[in-house]
Amino acid sequence: MAEAYAWVRIATAKQLQQLGMDETKINGISTMNIFVSVCNVEEDLVDFLHLGAVNVLVDGTSEGVRHHIEKRFKRGQFIVMFLRAELAKAGYNPDEYLKLEGGGAELHKVLAIVHDTCAGANAAAKLIIEVKKASGEKHFGEEVWAGMPDEVTNTFDGKCFHHTIQLPIAAYDRLVAAYFVSLGLVKELAEIKSSTPMARLEADGMSVLLNIAKLGDMKYAKSVALPWQQFVLT
Repeated sequence: MAEAYAWVRIATAKQLQQLGMDETKINGISTMNIFVSVCNVEEDLVDFLHLGAVNVLVDGTSEGVRHHIEKRFKRGQFIVMFLRAELAKAGYNPDEYLKLEGGGAELHKVLAIVHDTCAGANAAAKLIIEVKKASGEKHFGEEVWAGMPDEVTNTFDGKCFHHTIQLPIAAYDRLVAAYFVSLGLVKELAEIKSSTPMARLEADGMSVLLNIAKLGDMKYAKSVALPWQQFVLT
């Protein structure tokens, strides 16, 4: 029922604000999470509809991701058309209860795609944008689709914020590691940590960032240190 509700919302929406996808491996097995956001006009909100969580992928490549999402939308269209047929069979007008907008559960209604930052996800997004174009041309005709406004035919290709914020952190960590190598202290620092495991020695960038992040927690030993407290007061 939850899946049917999601596809009904998608099929009856004029536009799909965002398609989110995340391919990740769990115990070496490729899985896929998908969501779509649509406008909730009645409550002036954007609703997020989950179309699948930890779906096992037969093919975890960018082409496999494209194929999976395309098949999910075909499944959604089948569900919607089945519901419309059942309404008609029961003597109801399907358009009164489940009116299709833009053909229904179709990828050409997607305005934006969000995904993680890896090369595979970037490639998959480009393939899905190509599928959107093909979907639009099939539904409206090539000439009509080509003449539509850019805000309809173009697709914003965005990277997930939660993934993106990690990029500068990872870059910082690499720079710190290179800095320690340039100082020739890698071996010495490793020996100190090995001989005195209880010593508070931050020998890499990630450890430094982690300890800075924990300073806001008063249960953290360094948070109650006098120098830190003086810094906060100033």
